[in-house]
Amino acid sequence: MIDPSGVLQLLRSGELDLALCNDPDLFSLPEIEGVHLFDEPMLLALPRQHRLARRKRIALSDLADERWMLGTTTACPDAERFIRACQSAGFEPRIAFHNDDYTAILGFVGAGVGIAPVPEMVARRAPRTVHISTLGPGKLTRPIVAALPAGYRPRPAATMIEILEQVSERWTRAAEDLVAA
Repeated sequence: MIDPSGVLQLLRSGELDLALCNDPDLFSLPEIEGVHLFDEPMLLALPRQHRLARRKRIALSDLADERWMLGTTTACPDAERFIRACQSAGFEPRIAFHNDDYTAILGFVGAGVGIAPVPEMVARRAPRTVHISTLGPGKLTRPIVAALPAGYRPRPAATMIEILEQVSERWTRAAEDLVAA
């Protein structure tokens, strides 16, 4: 795995033909082509003993006084999106600490250190000590994007894009089925 800030340079230099990322700002760069695969929901991870852990859906404004754990704003676009969502909900999040490892964050949530926004693909593997809720009303998502050097799509990269689009469609359908259940 490569730090998100290093991906752009590796794509520019030709060391990478394709990268998966969640940074929509890549679409604005002339030297990078982005293929949007899907929008992944960001969910809320709370300790099982949290006062709101029985709710399936929680308004972000109900969590204004909580301690949050986020990725770093320099390496994780999710953190910046979340901070903007909190500001739109009328509060500045109290950030206990930053960590770019969602598995570690889930461990801290399970231990009762605080709560965290987590991508749905991470939430699917949450330990039993963690309760996952959706945001409501409204929804916070992150784009999942395949990034390539602009104008360069060798056959293996084109084939991989096709596979990623198929897998993304199945993943999105499975997520919809989970929410409907």
